Amino acid sequence: VGKMIAVEDLIQGIAVSSGNDACIAIAERLGGTEEAFAEKMTLKAQELGLENTTFKNASGWPMEGHTSTAEDMFKLAQRLILDFPQYYHYFSGRSFTFSGITQYNRNGLLRRNVGVDGLKTGHTEDSGYHLVASGERDGLRLVSVVIGADSMREREGEALKGLSWGFGLYKNKAVAEKGAVLTQKAPVIYGLKEHVPLIAGASAQMLLKKAKEHTFKTELVYQGPLKAPLKSGTVIGKAVFSAQGVPSVEVPLLVGEDIGEKNIFGRLFDQLKAALFAKEVPTEAPITEVPNE
Repeated sequence: VGKMIAVEDLIQGIAVSSGNDACIAIAERLGGTEEAFAEKMTLKAQELGLENTTFKNASGWPMEGHTSTAEDMFKLAQRLILDFPQYYHYFSGRSFTFSGITQYNRNGLLRRNVGVDGLKTGHTEDSGYHLVASGERDGLRLVSVVIGADSMREREGEALKGLSWGFGLYKNKAVAEKGAVLTQKAPVIYGLKEHVPLIAGASAQMLLKKAKEHTFKTELVYQGPLKAPLKSGTVIGKAVFSAQGVPSVEVPLLVGEDIGEKNIFGRLFDQLKAALFAKEVPTEAPITEVPNE
């Protein structure tokens, strides 16, 4: 009581040493009381889509109505990883020394050189041993959640099974790089050039099942042929990347260079040429182009 402690030390005490006292200290500082802070935690959980989570305290100590699920803990881990990557390193700490006392992280997977770098353990007599484990291989990060194991060894073994299964089944594929040319020859009418390159408006990655990688395809969807004048950077459609068994990914499709418009005589000549060869001047219509890989 009355001791001044750095917030970073409290965070490490929570992340590495599962310090219930550190949880309560932070809760009382931010919420006034632990109960008030738990109410804020529950509201935040609802905001994050944790539909089956209710917090009654800051530490996870058993209390009536204090509940969650494996799915909600996955969602929480996902938001932490994506929204606060600058703080993720706290969960990788293998030990923490404070006041001359060294405590070791209860997540034994951190010491087994299996690619796991987080996240958090938990244990109570009422609900058993829990582990939210995360690791990254070849640019793919996965999270495995185990709740209700009978021992520390079991929760680590089951979490590692889940991660190994996922890494064996899936891979991350860089499907688009911002500014990369996706096709060189999108047709143009009334322009000083007959074709224009189309480029990706954003970078994107896609989760693929390794066994279905051969089904991967790219589709460019836009209204065409494009009508000059065209300005580089204009969004004219989308690039859709898809494969069997996984959600598709989309990025904006942009005009890759400026294309000037022909003068009235040039446009009339195009129309006359079309008439002489019994062809209609094409009008804009939906186009789905599958470029060469």
